[in-house]
Amino acid sequence: MIGVDILTYGFDQFMMLPLIIGVALLVTLFYYMCVKPMYYWQEKGVKQTDPVWIFGDNLGTTFGTERFIDMVDRCYNKFSGNRYHGIYEMSQPTLLIKDPELLKKITVKDFDHFMDHKPIVPEEVDQLWNKNLFSLRGKKWREMRPILSPSFTSSKMRTMFILMSKCAEDFVNHFLKKNQDCFELEMRDTFTRFTNDVIATAAFGVKVDSLEAPNNEFYLMGKEATNFGGIVNMIKFFGLVFCPKIMQFFGISFISRSVNNFFRKLVDDTIKAREENNIIRPDMIHLLMEAKKGIHHNEETVEVDTGFATVEEANMGKKWREMRPILSPSFTSSKMRTMFILMSKCAEDFVNHFLKKNQDCFELEMRDTFTRFTNDVIATAAFGVKVDSLEAPNNEFYLMGKEATNFGGIVNMIKFFGLVFCPKIMQFFGISFISRSVNNFFRKLVDDTIKAREENNIIRPDMIHLLMEAKKGIHHNEETVEVDTGFATVEEANMGKGHITELTNTDITAQALIFFFAGFDSVSSLMCFMAHELAVNSDIQIRLRKEINETSVSCGGSITYEALLKMKYMDMVVSETLRKWPSALVTDRICTKPYTIVPVTADENPVHIEKKTLIMIPIFGIHRDPKYYPDPLRFDPERFSDENKGNINTFAYMPFGLGPRNCIGSRFGLLETKLIFFHLLFHFELVPVKKTSIPMKLAKGTFNLMAEGGFWLGLKRMKK
Repeated sequence: MIGVDILTYGFDQFMMLPLIIGVALLVTLFYYMCVKPMYYWQEKGVKQTDPVWIFGDNLGTTFGTERFIDMVDRCYNKFSGNRYHGIYEMSQPTLLIKDPELLKKITVKDFDHFMDHKPIVPEEVDQLWNKNLFSLRGKKWREMRPILSPSFTSSKMRTMFILMSKCAEDFVNHFLKKNQDCFELEMRDTFTRFTNDVIATAAFGVKVDSLEAPNNEFYLMGKEATNFGGIVNMIKFFGLVFCPKIMQFFGISFISRSVNNFFRKLVDDTIKAREENNIIRPDMIHLLMEAKKGIHHNEETVEVDTGFATVEEANMGKKWREMRPILSPSFTSSKMRTMFILMSKCAEDFVNHFLKKNQDCFELEMRDTFTRFTNDVIATAAFGVKVDSLEAPNNEFYLMGKEATNFGGIVNMIKFFGLVFCPKIMQFFGISFISRSVNNFFRKLVDDTIKAREENNIIRPDMIHLLMEAKKGIHHNEETVEVDTGFATVEEANMGKGHITELTNTDITAQALIFFFAGFDSVSSLMCFMAHELAVNSDIQIRLRKEINETSVSCGGSITYEALLKMKYMDMVVSETLRKWPSALVTDRICTKPYTIVPVTADENPVHIEKKTLIMIPIFGIHRDPKYYPDPLRFDPERFSDENKGNINTFAYMPFGLGPRNCIGSRFGLLETKLIFFHLLFHFELVPVKKTSIPMKLAKGTFNLMAEGGFWLGLKRMKK
């Protein structure tokens, strides 16, 4: 019996072994997936919040015990005085940047390191969402942005102004024709109907009136497309983030099938009708149709000040953008391999010049010596000219090259200052920065080289050849570097040329939908908060109405585009609304290339940011920081007066984001906001009603700013 007991005990122990191993593996897995990531920033020597396993800093927002705005505010104020610190979006380490100067570096100066937004859902799961401009990344974003930018230039806004004005007049007339002195309205529903009608006409060429026809399909689909609240959408969102393959298998996407099908059909039908009937309408659909055919439009210079809050389109230099990709193929790895042979011959000639002399030691002025070598390399590799500047020290190519690069001496200094400060006088006397002899020599050399190559069909893989090809409209793609060309090599920055090899109707639909994601909800939110502030600050409303009445008189009763944009107090009110109530509480960037934050204070260490690290930009926190805006909870348009707005740090004011990835439709949103308030306040007074939330109470369970119970206000007819 004892033997049996021992065997039984041994068998039991043997059976327990897999269970023990399994538990150990689960504990190890849990540690590395849920516990260790919570110390990521601490291990890097960066101050961090106190995250909860799995949930990070989002425990309260996940279970509805903390509003998203409160989480952002809590994280922002955790380490007062620090330029940055670590937080955790669930289990994802995130660096929260609070310092405007550091934000300037990340979003503008070092943009190439932080080019993309965080992907919300995997690309393969939802094409319409992931193909819109906000979601596009890297090269695809760079190609699409300059195609869409011409839709939002000042002259395009002037054209759209007419369409918006009609919507604004219809909006006001809907209430004016009712025999009622005061209307009690939920302003969010009211304003989304206006923004919907503007989007319909300005982007899709569709005429709708969502106040007269409250259940029109365009409005209902737009509302559904921008509805991210509710338990069903939250479950769908988490499923798409954490189980994309399963969601894809069941055909569940971020944008519902009904919305997807509606807008695809709408765009397809619009394109078909325009092509068949040769209809041209100056909207985004037209620009994308043009881009699909390979026709691209240049961005225009803004002639009118469109407001303090307007973000300028990042101007990377159109001519530079056009020329850089033409020249870049001259310097790819394979081209360097070809030029290596030419350079080697120059190097051998250089050394042999000294070897063949019967001398043990040469005393040389190395600058003169090496410029002769570099001159010979340039001559053969760029111009296809063979020279030997050591054997023939006074050859014309070397002498002209030397003169062209000589910026010293009193004569050149006088010439330089003359060209900088008196360009017209210098032009009158025919004095240029490059001397006439140098100019004539290289012009003739290039002309003769091109003529000889064209007449004799000579092809040489150098810069002259590439420019000859570009002149004919032939462009070469840059090649991927296959060989490590050295630590100091800089990668060619692909800034995008606004050219897409294939633009499908799905791409066009995705870009058109960006109007809804950016304009339907965000702009109506701006309008709601502005209406609320005007209702509870009657003195501000009276002053704004006075400006509106004066402008109306100066325009003979019909507001013009230029007159609207010249309304200074209107712009001050809109700008302050965006400061106090930004449509986006935060924005983000993903690190696309390793980056180091250099310490600027004694308590900082270098922070090495790895690729794919998430950066959070706390718009709401910065906008409410007393360091940048004294008494931040007070609604004070005077912050943006001509006398005061110069005191505002431009990188501490970001209602439309920062840098090249700022909101492309800022002009559009500002224009329709100013227009609707011009017409609204001309005829009505905004007044609080019983349901008005004073002070404003914000709703829970949303990622954006929303009034608890809605934005209830009264429209009181003005006595004229």
